[in-house]
Amino acid sequence: MNETETESAPDTQFELVEDPVKIQKLLERLQAAHTLVSVKLPAFPGMFSSMILEIHPDRGWVSIDELNPQEGHRKLMESGRLTLIAESEGVDIRFDGEVIETGSQAGIYFYRLRFPPTIKYFQRRSSYRVKVLRTSAIPVTLVAKDTAVAKGELYNISSGGMAIKFQNPLSPSFVRGDMVPECELALPEGGKLVCVLEIRHIMSSRSEGPFIVGTRFVNLNTTQQRQINRFIATVERELRRK
Repeated sequence: MNETETESAPDTQFELVEDPVKIQKLLERLQAAHTLVSVKLPAFPGMFSSMILEIHPDRGWVSIDELNPQEGHRKLMESGRLTLIAESEGVDIRFDGEVIETGSQAGIYFYRLRFPPTIKYFQRRSSYRVKVLRTSAIPVTLVAKDTAVAKGELYNISSGGMAIKFQNPLSPSFVRGDMVPECELALPEGGKLVCVLEIRHIMSSRSEGPFIVGTRFVNLNTTQQRQINRFIATVERELRRK
């Protein structure tokens, strides 16, 4: 997520949404898209990343994932308040949140925020596109239905899919439209993400390669989506340092 755009949001007009049903639908839209959200804490200049986990207006709360980097957890516990900022499909949604409960699952914190009584809904003049993160030397392994194996490197990644670079043409076991039952992506902090992919396209500017394979994540569970969002946040921070 672009911090400069998030902070200033130039050329925008916003609607103050007060209808609980519309607020719920806006939040559910972000949740369904597994949108990586930014979190701003009072009196702190940096931004943190998170994602919406659950929405329960009937119980009066919305839950979000542990802040990344992890120092955000301590700072949030000190302040108890935050501003959540999310960009999805051309809109910028913001609301101020109050932490009413903190818990953990599998060693990862989550926070229940009071269901927002109002949301600022910004409509951008130009369609927002999720930033494509580029890096190199991060291995990706695909295993086809017939157990054929293809090894490449991550080319770019978003919350909905990734592109993988291969130096040689893929075998006939990997074609556009196919489901890849096993993809293994090395994570920067150790460990790996194992998931299912759909091959959307295969591109090459030269006949001899390299070949770029665009894919879509399929049926991710909450743990896998959290791994991807944390991965994106880590790579994005590294890119901003360069």
